[in-house]
Amino acid sequence: MSCRVALLKLHRQGFIKLPEPTHKNSNGKNCIEHTLKGNPGKIINQPLKALLPIGISLVNNSFQSQLWNELVERYHYLGYKPLAGAQIRYLFRSFSYILGVIGFSATACGGLPPEING
Repeated sequence: MSCRVALLKLHRQGFIKLPEPTHKNSNGKNCIEHTLKGNPGKIINQPLKALLPIGISLVNNSFQSQLWNELVERYHYLGYKPLAGAQIRYLFRSFSYILGVIGFSATACGGLPPEING
């Protein structure tokens, strides 16, 4: 990976010319599609108390996974990168609003405790 990053940097600076990619990204999958579900909604100018109850739902199906990926791609300053290793992802909701997302991976937190790993 370090070599790949270095080569890409040299290419962008004009020192070398790399061939065009054969895939849209390194894993051969298409780029993350932007959908209406991921569009920004109305600005919420209400106190937190007005948004209660806030629900936290585990991302556990492909629709939620695609939505989570899209939201991270659109709104995180680094964009979407697949989480490595064991992972767990959540959506934060209030009524019909999605307020945020969060994800944890084993490599980022030093491994999951045995009771979560199973």
